[in-house]
Amino acid sequence: MAVSTLIERVAEHVQNGDQSADEHRQRVRTALHHIHLPKLDACGMIVHDTETDQVRNVTGEPSQELLTAIESYVARE
Repeated sequence: MAVSTLIERVAEHVQNGDQSADEHRQRVRTALHHIHLPKLDACGMIVHDTETDQVRNVTGEPSQELLTAIESYVARE
């Protein structure tokens, strides 16, 4: 999946508070890029190819579980 697609999907599933849609997507993009994708890649749940900006789930679990995990983390921020 393209990271841009992942950003859109995560942004749809997390609350944006008082932010505009663009600000919300930017916040999600920043959190994914600097926090979530590196951690998920490091623990072996995903492979993030930074050259192609693609993410691949390698755990065999449905992608919804990944979105749920990210959503719960972002909701606590």
